[in-house]
Amino acid sequence: MSQTKFYSDIDSMWTDALENVLASGTAHDSDKGVTQHLYGHCMRLRAGEQRTLLCNPRRAISPHYAAAETLWYMGGMSGVDWLCRYAPQYSRFADPDGTAYGAYGPRVVPQLGQALSLLSADSETRQCVVAVWRPDDLQMAGKTPDMPCTLYWQFVISNDKLHMLVTMRSNDLWLGTPYDVFAFTCFQRLMADELSIDVGDYYHYVGDLHVYERNWQAASEAADVKMESHAHSWATPAGVDWAEAVSDAVEGVDDRAHLIEHDDTLGCMLYDLSIACGNQSRAQCDRLGYVSGAFNYVERNYANRRGS
Repeated sequence: MSQTKFYSDIDSMWTDALENVLASGTAHDSDKGVTQHLYGHCMRLRAGEQRTLLCNPRRAISPHYAAAETLWYMGGMSGVDWLCRYAPQYSRFADPDGTAYGAYGPRVVPQLGQALSLLSADSETRQCVVAVWRPDDLQMAGKTPDMPCTLYWQFVISNDKLHMLVTMRSNDLWLGTPYDVFAFTCFQRLMADELSIDVGDYYHYVGDLHVYERNWQAASEAADVKMESHAHSWATPAGVDWAEAVSDAVEGVDDRAHLIEHDDTLGCMLYDLSIACGNQSRAQCDRLGYVSGAFNYVERNYANRRGS
């Protein structure tokens, strides 16, 4: 069953989805293990109202990996060596040449300039689709360890807000969804800022939404955690060597030729993500003074950027 309501925070959206899958899903013996799954599930998030980094303590996702993966996408990279610094297990998705066949960066980044041009020229367009899945991907099924799970992104403008609709063929709700939503909404923020409009809603459509049996118990425990939806204090700590942290984090990601031509916001987001990469614990990440909206409230950030 799809979630029919809009959520103001990712934690509530995610835990409700866990409950739906565990309570209403069907058991399926897949080639990678037994799952509990739902077909045709949709999650809807007010991405402009709250940060989109999952904070559920039972899931305890890694903020520095979330940041690194997002930077990896933005850099248009497919080699896994840099990303493996943050998640060594990612090496299992690499082909013999050290690249991930389904890496999103090379697939989506070259299309974003044209997507922005289309939205700028026609705010009513329903044709702004950034394709992730390629026709020849069907021929690679079973021949590579990394098939793209995402099919396409769609951007639409309504009421002077940029909405993002993501369609995935398959999504691991426990492992993948929290990182996917964070990374994709970072792109949504950048696109909205380039268009000088607010961030709107985020839609996450999944053909097969599942949780593997090995994670059922943890998922049940996480679903029982109810997070408060409120602002956090983002005070900047003293004694942080910003330059060193950024330098270390963006090694291999500083080739901006593949990135959207952007000024302050892109720079701020790269900076914020880099800082998160350079601080290897949630406690450190929570104390940093982020400014791009990637880890804090978008509305507050949007007002600050415009001096209102």
